[in-house]
Amino acid sequence: MRVVIGDGAALFREGVAALLAQHGHDVVGRAGTVDELSREIAQHRPDLVVVDVHLPPADPRAGAPVLAELRSRHPDTALLVLSGGLAVEEARTLVSAGVAG
Repeated sequence: MRVVIGDGAALFREGVAALLAQHGHDVVGRAGTVDELSREIAQHRPDLVVVDVHLPPADPRAGAPVLAELRSRHPDTALLVLSGGLAVEEARTLVSAGVAG
């Protein structure tokens, strides 16, 4: 499975990448910002994107609306959304967009 990882913390990205690679997955891209994530998805066309819902926390466009937009632009790519805390409205936005995980 081809995977792109999006998280603001480089150490976390590398840890997840190592774990996935150990289990036979091909980590084809890593991103620390929304713009990098969008480019990585467009370039690599992954099967799965593992992403923090607030990528990165300082990015004012980050959050559920951005992930919903990515979902609509790449409907064949699965999104696994990670969150340390998610507001109810953000969860509704993601579910309405067809994001699961």
